[in-house]
Amino acid sequence: MGLNRIIFGLFLWGLSAINIYGQDSDNKFELRADMRLPDKWELILETVTEEDKKVFLFMESFRANDYSKILKYNHSLCLCKEDWKSYLIKYDLLETALYLPIALSNGESVDCKKSESIFAKMAEFSGKSSDYINHLKGIWGVEKGFENFLYNYRISIRLIENLALPENCKTLKKTHTVLEGQTLYRLSVIYGVSVESIQLANKLGSSTHINSGSVLVIP
Repeated sequence: MGLNRIIFGLFLWGLSAINIYGQDSDNKFELRADMRLPDKWELILETVTEEDKKVFLFMESFRANDYSKILKYNHSLCLCKEDWKSYLIKYDLLETALYLPIALSNGESVDCKKSESIFAKMAEFSGKSSDYINHLKGIWGVEKGFENFLYNYRISIRLIENLALPENCKTLKKTHTVLEGQTLYRLSVIYGVSVESIQLANKLGSSTHINSGSVLVIP
């Protein structure tokens, strides 16, 4: 790719960043002073996740519940960053790959060491821009939701890169995405906390009703 095309790509990315952040007047986090410009892989990702409506909807999902989703993604990164950075060096990967394990797991807990297999699979990528998305598809597998994964991947990278999120893993809130059929009582047993403390942490009052897919703070 020539220099002019790279500059043009960064210009397009800049316009997209404005669309994502420009209207976020109630943003609770400051912008980082050391923002990283997107690398080649991230620019490719940008080109296949450019539908404005979907970008807005996925952005809103990261902002919902007091930014709990992006905090959950960032927590996994915080715990594993040292190991994952070493894998970037070991397999000679671009920075965008650092965020792949958390996007694949949708922010759920990941095993930092076992995640090495994901980086090893990325190392099999030929380097041709036209093959990049297909390679991600191969890592994703046959299950549905690949397009949603791509949007989550793109937006999570930019939010984590651009926002001054907490960097001390021990101070971050633990969260849980409610699965179909789970109850507050079941969660209280899983995490060893009282139903009342979960209600208080999530401003549920005396209600015991929770919806699958919602993200709860676990005190």
